[in-house]
Amino acid sequence: MGDYLPRKDMEFQEWLSNFLSVSKENLSMVGVSSEDLKSLAESHSQLINALECVEITRNAYLQATQIKETVRNAANAEARSVVRRVQANPAVTSALKSKLNITVREIRAPQVPLTSPTKLVAVGYDNGQHDLRWQRNGNPVNAHYIIESKAGTDLNWTKLDVVTATKYRHTGQSPGIKIVYRIIARRSGKLSPPSNEFTLYEESV
Repeated sequence: MGDYLPRKDMEFQEWLSNFLSVSKENLSMVGVSSEDLKSLAESHSQLINALECVEITRNAYLQATQIKETVRNAANAEARSVVRRVQANPAVTSALKSKLNITVREIRAPQVPLTSPTKLVAVGYDNGQHDLRWQRNGNPVNAHYIIESKAGTDLNWTKLDVVTATKYRHTGQSPGIKIVYRIIARRSGKLSPPSNEFTLYEESV
């Protein structure tokens, strides 16, 4: 069976809040001291503050990103307008255009679409180490591979890492706890369809 402590931050914070509340109401029965609960309550308060800081920072980042995109789009439009006038001026030589970095680049041939990595397998060990291997399936050597997993009863995929090799070592896991892996190839911002899914510990202990 899985750990009773939730993995996700907000769920753990809510679990901790409930644990403290019920423990205080049943202090003599749970067998812990008020000092123990006081220390745990301080940690709970610190966790709430930390989560609030993360949320504030996330919102500030999103707002700053939106402002940046607006400013960048305006600068792009203005730069293109000026460059069009420069390019239309017959007095501007090709050498000068090259110095201004406004020469038209050669159109590259379209890249071959990425394919799903294949034959993903994983081996789990008693020390919590999982060794994964898969095949490129024709993807170029400069492709990257995104390793994703779903642990226990999780419904959503979690990104573990991005590598260039076709093997990966996932450490610090709980032996016997079900975990599902898949691999996605990435190159130049484009993604392949996912590989086959591989499950370790189908029947969790």
